[in-house]
Parts: sequence; C-alpha cells; structure tokens
Amino acid sequence: MRSFSLPAFVRSHRRTLIVIVGIALIPLIYAGSLIWSNEDPTHRLDHINAAIVNSDQAATPATTTDGEPADPVDLGATLTEKLVDSTESNNFSWHEMSADQAQSELESGKVLAVLDIPAGFSAAAVSAGGDDPLDAAIARLSITTNDGANIIVGNIASTVGTTVADELATEVSDEYLRNVYVGFTDIHESVSEAADGATELNDGAEQARTGSAQLVVGLGQLREGGLSLADGSATLADGASQVDAGVQQLNAGLVTANSGAQTLSSGAASANSGAQQLNTGAATANAGAQELSTKLAEASSGAQLLSDGLAELNSKTSGLPANITTLTTGATTLDAGATALAGGLETAVASSRELNDGAVALAAGAGDLSGGIDSLLANYDSLSDAQRKELLTQLSTAGQTLGSKSGELSTGTSALVGDAAAGTGLSYLQAKSTELAAGATKLSDGVSPLSGNVDELVAAVSTVSTKSAELATGVEQLSTGASTLATGTQSLADGTSTLATGTQSLADGASSLATGTQTLADGASTLAQSTPQLASGASDLSSGATTLADGTADAESGGAELNDGITQLADGSKTLADGLDDGVSDIPSYTDAQADHLAGVTSTPVEITKTRLNEVPAYGYGLAPYFMTLGLWVGALAFYLMFPPLRERLVLGRQPAIVVALRSFAPGAMLGAAQSLLMLTIVRFGLGLEPADMLGLVALALLTSVTFVAVNQAFNALLGPPGRFLALIMIVLQLSSAGGTYPVETAPAFFQLIHSWLPLNYAVTAFRSLVAGGPIGIGEAYGMLTVWLVAALALTTLSIVIKRRRERLKPAVAPAAARIPEASAV
Repeated sequence: MRSFSLPAFVRSHRRTLIVIVGIALIPLIYAGSLIWSNEDPTHRLDHINAAIVNSDQAATPATTTDGEPADPVDLGATLTEKLVDSTESNNFSWHEMSADQAQSELESGKVLAVLDIPAGFSAAAVSAGGDDPLDAAIARLSITTNDGANIIVGNIASTVGTTVADELATEVSDEYLRNVYVGFTDIHESVSEAADGATELNDGAEQARTGSAQLVVGLGQLREGGLSLADGSATLADGASQVDAGVQQLNAGLVTANSGAQTLSSGAASANSGAQQLNTGAATANAGAQELSTKLAEASSGAQLLSDGLAELNSKTSGLPANITTLTTGATTLDAGATALAGGLETAVASSRELNDGAVALAAGAGDLSGGIDSLLANYDSLSDAQRKELLTQLSTAGQTLGSKSGELSTGTSALVGDAAAGTGLSYLQAKSTELAAGATKLSDGVSPLSGNVDELVAAVSTVSTKSAELATGVEQLSTGASTLATGTQSLADGTSTLATGTQSLADGASSLATGTQTLADGASTLAQSTPQLASGASDLSSGATTLADGTADAESGGAELNDGITQLADGSKTLADGLDDGVSDIPSYTDAQADHLAGVTSTPVEITKTRLNEVPAYGYGLAPYFMTLGLWVGALAFYLMFPPLRERLVLGRQPAIVVALRSFAPGAMLGAAQSLLMLTIVRFGLGLEPADMLGLVALALLTSVTFVAVNQAFNALLGPPGRFLALIMIVLQLSSAGGTYPVETAPAFFQLIHSWLPLNYAVTAFRSLVAGGPIGIGEAYGMLTVWLVAALALTTLSIVIKRRRERLKPAVAPAAARIPEASAV
C-alpha cells in the first residue's frame, strides 16, 4: 500500500486546493474590505473639501459690559479663521473662497459644501443689545451642498452647519446674557444706593422726630413761660391800677391838706394880728393873751412848717401820678403783649405738635420704605423682571412723594424757625421775649425802689397826719380859750372879733388839714398795700420772661435740629429717588410685540439656512445609484456563471478574433441591456423614483451594463474560473471604494487610490448626477466606461487568439474528447 505524501497530494490537487482556499477567503475579503472602508468615516471628514464665503463686515455694539465704548466685533472673520485653521478630524477641510468660485467648485464636485457668511452678520449678532428691541435681528448663516455629489455629505454638512450655528449662538447668547447680568448688577447697585438713601432718609427722619420732640418740649416751656408772663403782666396791671388809685387818692389828700394848711396859716396870721391888738388893748388879759400869743406863734410856726412840708410833699409827689399812669399804661400794654404772646405760643405749640406728628409719620414712612428696599434686595434674585420693575417703580414713586413731602416739611420748619431780622418765626419770638424779659426786669427794678419810697412816704404822711391831728386838737383848745377870753374881755370886742374870725378860719383849716391828711394816709396805705402786689407781678413777669426766653432758645435749638434732620431727610429722599430712578431706567420696558420679537431673537440668535443643490426628496435617491450599478455588475457576473464567455464554434472557426469576440459578446450585451432597461423601469414606475435626467440615465445605464458584461466576459475568457473569482473580488473592491454612501475621501488611502481606476465608481458618480441633477462625473463616466469596454473587448480578443494558438499546438483528438474539458470548464 502506498504511503500518504502531502507534497505529492498538493501537487496533484493544486488547482482544487487553490479554488478551495479562494472560496474560503471570499467572506473574509468582503467583510474585511467593507468594514475597513467604512471603519470611521465621521472622523475622516477633514479629507472633504468645503468652501467658506465671508461677506461680513465688523460691527460695533452699543456698549460693553462696563458701559465703555465697545470694540468692533467681526464674527465673520473670527468664524472663518476658526474653521480654516481647524485641524479637527470631524470637521471639513475649509478653504476661503469668493462666492463665484465657491459656487463653481460646488457644482463641479471639487468642494462638497459651501458655508456663506452674509454681509451684516456681525451687526445682526450684536443687534439684541441695541436701544430698539424691534431692530434686533437673527444672525443668519447658510450652508449649501449638492445632492448630485453626495447626499450623505448634505446631511453631514447640515450637522456641521448646525454645530457652527449653535456655537455662535452660544457665544452671542453668552455676550447678551453677560450684558443682562451686568445690567442686573447696575440695577443692584442703584437699588443699593437707594437702600443707602432710605437708611439716610430713616436716620434723618429719626433725627427730625427727635428735633421735633425737642421743639415740642421747648414750645411747651415757651407756652408755660408765656402763660406765666401773661399772669404776671395781669397781676402787675392790677397792682399798677391799684397803685394809681392810691396815688390819685394820696394826691387828692395832699391837695386838701395843702389847702387847709394855707387856710390855717392865714387864720393864724389873722389871730396873731388880733392878739397883738388884744395885747395893747386888754391889760387884764395880758398874761393869758401873752400865753395865747406865744402859743399862737408856735402854732403859726408849726403851721408854716407844716405848710412847707406839705408843699415839699406835694412837690415830691406831684410827678407820681403821671409816672404811675405811665406805669399802669405800660403794664396794661405789657399784659396785652404777654397775652398775645401766650396765644401765639399756643398756636406755635399746636403747629409744632402737628409738625412733630408729620415728622413721626415721615420717619415711619421712611422706615417702611427702607424695609421695602431691604425686602427687595433680599428677594431680588427670586423676582422676575416684571416684578422687579413693578416694585422699583412703586419705590421710586414713594421716594419721590417722600422727597416732596420732606421738602414741604423742610420749608415749613424753616418758616417756623424764621429770621429775627425779618421779624418772623421763633427767632423773632426769642428776641422779643428776651427784650420783654429785660423790660420786665427793668420794671421790677423800677417798682422795687418805688415800693421803698412809698413806705417812707406812708410813714411821713402818717406822721403829718398825727401831728395835724394834734395841731387840730390844740387849735380847738386854743379856740375854746380864746372864746372864753372874748367872753371875759368884752372890752376887747373889736380885737376879739378879729381874733374869733382868725381862729375860726384856723379851725376850719385845721379840720380840712386833718381830713386831707387822713385821706393822704388812706391813699398811702392803699399804695403800700398795692406795691407788694405790683412787685410780685413784676417778679412773676420777670420769671415768666426768663422761662419764655429759655423755652424759645430750646425751641430754636430743636427747630434747628429739626431743620437739619429734614435737610438730611430731603437729601436722603433725593438719593433714594435718584437710586430708584437709575434702577428703573436700567430695567428695559418692552411692549408685547417688542418682547416677543426680542425673545425670538435671543432664544435663537444665530440660524443657519440649509440649501441643497439638486436636492432629492428621499434618502433612497442617494443610494439608488450605488445599488443600481451594483445590480448591473452582479447581472453581468451572473450571465457568465450560466453561459460561456466565448462561442467555441466561432473560436475554432476562421473568422477574425475581433469578430468572434464581438459575436460572443453580443448575447451578453443584449441581456445586459435588457437588464438595465428592466431595472430602470421597475425603479421608475414600481418604486416611484424620478430621476432628474431619465434619458441620460437610460443611456448611461446601457453603456454601464454592456461594459460590465464585457469586463466579466474578458475575465472569464482570459482566465477561466479564476476570472469569475476575480470578478467577485472586483465587486467588493468597487463597493468599498465607490463612495456610494460616505464620500470616498473618508475611506482609507488604499480605497481612495483604487477609486480612480475602477469602472463601477465612475458609474456610481454619474448615476448620482443623473438621478439628482448636475453634471458631476457624467463625462468622466462615459469616457472611463468606454475605455473599460474597449479594453475588455481587447482582452477577450486576446483570449481568442491565445486559445486558437493553444488549439493549434494540441495533437489531433476526437471531437468528442475535445469537448469533455470544455463541458467540465462550464
């Protein structure tokens, strides 16, 4: 038994083993090639050329985030530079071009996408920050692809364009929101200033309240002093009236006493004359008459002294009535002025209380306003723009009203404080009360000495009254003795009669003197009793005037402090109003139309318009060229799986090889044409695909079909069964390098290299243009397919020549034996 030898087995079964290995490698070749060619096309987009057309100009925003003049913004140049300089593998290879050049390159398929940045793009991007919301515009880009070149690139370009637009929109939105947030910061600063103003307002109101309270206290003291002044003035007036009455009575008594003293002096003189006559005529009564004469002389001397004293008293007191009258009039006037001053103080107290109530209410309002602002600051972030605007508007109105009221209060307080020189307000009241106090003091000082002099006067008058009474008594005794003497001395009738007349006059004068001195004593007593009351009233008047001056000073101090507080209150109100006005002015106000328009712009600040040249309605249109060319290749391959590539009878005949090649090619060509026509009919009418150029597609499909038949015939005729294997390998190589889905630029370099040499790839490109529209690849497809057709027929002719040469070299065999290998080959 022969032993097994592997080398011998391989040599004897070499062709079988080759076939087995080749068949085993077919799945590997197909799977490996297809997976390799589509390994990662999305990360090889940088091999796809795209154009960018920048027509944009720089634009200048209204302001920057810090409110300073902004630098120009040129988003077009920035975007162009970013795309052109990009080295990312998932982005196109961008090249800046003019609009005409980009359009031409896109139509020819040299670039697969064109991104257009229009004029005014930057201006539109920054328009949302302008003054008029209706001027805000969406910045629009446009990207254009050509479905006639590749439908998948259109989808990829759409994604790339959307990404670019989204990045720009994010950048524009970030800038817009940054300005918005800075605006919020400005508003917050304005509200903080308003809060500071409210605090200052509250402090000023508190100070005003304190000053107002102090003013009320001072005005109360002023009122009390005024009432005391009025009471003292009234008491002084009453005392002065009583003094006046007493002085009038004293004056009347002094007049009466003076008259009686004059009469007494005259009667005494007459009596002395009669006594002298009586001394010479009456001897018997010499001793008594001598004594009477002595007494009468003494009486005459005393009467003369009394007359002189009364005259001097009369001269001393003659000006007293007028002074007392003047004092009475001044006291009455002082009483009326004090009464009017008390009434004015009552009014001032009432006004100051109202002012105090207003200041307290103002302080409360300022506190509420401060609390409202503090609440606004605390809840600021949680409020909407509309709520913030409403609150700030209310606070601004309240601040302006408070500022107006505080201004009115400041004016009222200034008027209440007044000006001493102008004769208004508490300042004038203080000056006059000080003068009144000084006048009252002087009055008191004037009355006090008057009180002492009146006491002395009363004492003197009392002494005069006493002595006058004693004198009257002595005169009465003298009159009695004289009467007795007259009776006893009838002889002295004439002298006695004269003496009686004189003594009677002396008695009458003495009586009148007594009466006058009594009246004088009563008036002096009344004056003495009224003078302490007058002094007490003057003292009360002085004390009240002092209290009035102190209260006026306190009122003036409180009024000044109140004025300062209200001035601070007015300043705080202005600061508050200004801060709120600034905060309100920083918050934009939009109508519904403006808000809707601005919301639409800011929500999508950048849009991209996607345009497809030769656009197809469905994804199947983009893949149809790929599948149709694949179908035509498989149809040609299937034909030669069932039929021989050459007609043996013709090969063995005498016709030229080219004729035999064409005649052997004719059946396959006719069947290929039938295949293409049937395929296009079903695709058009069965599947509803509407090519842009149906006739051109039919013509190119016929050329493609007969070319594929010729190529498969050449492989089979020249190589036999290995030729069919090569045709299978050609399918996967052409599928992997055709760019039927993703552009061939995304495939590995090997497939890009073979892409330009394989017929199916040209057919796919041309079919795509004929289905979608456009001229891309049609001329090249006709040229390359014709080259392949001619080359294939040439190879078939060559195979016939080789076959005939082999046939001539073979020994003659029976025709049947010669046909066996041929049958097995089939």
